[in-house]
Amino acid sequence: MRLPEAVKQAQDRVALRFSGILYLASNTFLSSVGRGEDEARVWQRVDAEREGRGMTVFTPFIGGVMGTVEVSSNPFTPNGDGVNDEVLLQFSVYKVQGDKPLLLEVYSLDGELVQRVEQPVLSTTGSQQLSWDGRGRSGQLMPPGLYVCRVGVEVDAAGKEPMVAKLVASVY
Repeated sequence: MRLPEAVKQAQDRVALRFSGILYLASNTFLSSVGRGEDEARVWQRVDAEREGRGMTVFTPFIGGVMGTVEVSSNPFTPNGDGVNDEVLLQFSVYKVQGDKPLLLEVYSLDGELVQRVEQPVLSTTGSQQLSWDGRGRSGQLMPPGLYVCRVGVEVDAAGKEPMVAKLVASVY
């Protein structure tokens, strides 16, 4: 953000109001101010006016770990022509700290697991996406039809992952 003019006196205060999506219950904001252009810019850290005020936001989350899952290219056509060859599942993950893997499980309508993908990520919390190219576990192209895609995140060793299921159609 660029201010219209430099703050020149010590008693001048600048209050900023902004909005965004918070993914954790405790969100710390780090900020710096700079003066100058390009390589000559000098940065200085900004501290809160009072301890604990204005730099950390505590948000009571009442929802689950998984946000709404949006599906793109549904139906999708995994025929190799470069158009809609994959189905894309986009979602947000809340309240998970660390680097937990994202999970994608694809089931045929008779309940058979046809594909399972575990995708490591550097930061699990936030906006995420997974895709499926219409292939089974051995790399074969699955027949056209309806499939259940379950996406989520592995959050504990007990194997109980928060998952959301979406129905997708493969046609070609």
